[in-house]
Amino acid sequence: MKGLVYKDLLMLKKYGMAFFVLAVVFCAVAAMNEGSFFFFLYPVLIASMLPVTILSYDERNRWISCADTLPCSRGAVVSVKYLLVLFLLAVCLILSLLAQGVRAAYIGQFQPEGFLSMAALLCSVGLLAPSLLLPVVFKLGAERGRIAYYIIIGALCAFFVTLGMITSDSTADLPAIIAILPGWGPLLILLTASALLFFLSWQLSIYFYKKREL
Repeated sequence: MKGLVYKDLLMLKKYGMAFFVLAVVFCAVAAMNEGSFFFFLYPVLIASMLPVTILSYDERNRWISCADTLPCSRGAVVSVKYLLVLFLLAVCLILSLLAQGVRAAYIGQFQPEGFLSMAALLCSVGLLAPSLLLPVVFKLGAERGRIAYYIIIGALCAFFVTLGMITSDSTADLPAIIAILPGWGPLLILLTASALLFFLSWQLSIYFYKKREL
């Protein structure tokens, strides 16, 4: 298991560094731009999908066939990708909330409870996309599952752009977005549902991958 984690971290270093640069740029733009809602959410969305890109490289390099000859289970191969989602999501949350926290403190609108609410929303969003996509990819493969990848990415981006347009009358800045978020009850339900969906997706991906012929 440790070897699989190390391999994916090396893959992330080789193929994912552009993401970290992009995440920093988007977080900086979100902190300086009043219409920051889309820029605030975009890195979280991309972070949650990056493991699919790494899985695509695994298939292209025939790593998945090689992994079947190693003393590791297919369940472990799947689990590493889900752990990678959680790691990237945590990194992205720290960057996003740090940038927005500095901005909010600078303009005198820092709201700790509001930032916790936004963190819950971002976690829910970050868990949703891979929960829907990874079972399809592990069942069909990264190349055959690419259509589902584009559909999910397109649908989520369209949703966020629309939500940003809806809130544009209130400048779509973070304090304004926080002001329209629901209370902790609905957010807790949303976060719990997303976490449960992520866990079920994890188990479903393991089931599909164990049944798949490589």
